[in-house]
Amino acid sequence: MRQKINELKFYIQLEELNPLIEEIVVKIFSSGCKLMAYKNGNSKHQVTKLDCIIFLNVSDNRDRLHLLWDLIHEFGHHLDPDKLDKNDAHNPVDRIRREETAWILADSEFQKHPELFIFEENYLTYKRECLQSYKYYINLL
Repeated sequence: MRQKINELKFYIQLEELNPLIEEIVVKIFSSGCKLMAYKNGNSKHQVTKLDCIIFLNVSDNRDRLHLLWDLIHEFGHHLDPDKLDKNDAHNPVDRIRREETAWILADSEFQKHPELFIFEENYLTYKRECLQSYKYYINLL
């Protein structure tokens, strides 16, 4: 876990948020989920029969704050008690609902940390762009 905390601190590169990053990573690991940083594809939450992993896209060209927003969003998927059944994975209504719920849970996590409030505009803009992108992607299916 210490390695993952240090890895995220390195990628996010906002020293004032280091205690928060540590707190969130501890919450993730304490909830039974693992964390993996990688540099291709989208951030995602994946559950298997054996474990749960949050894959966080840490590509160099990303806004550093977006890493944090993705982290709390993907953790929101983990906290969502209504898991998406594999049979419903391609159901656009269920997928959009699941993404919206994960953002609601991310909002709740965001609100617990006053030190994030100075970044609220960045957070809300990113959240809105993500929600729009899901709907755009679903319309292509």
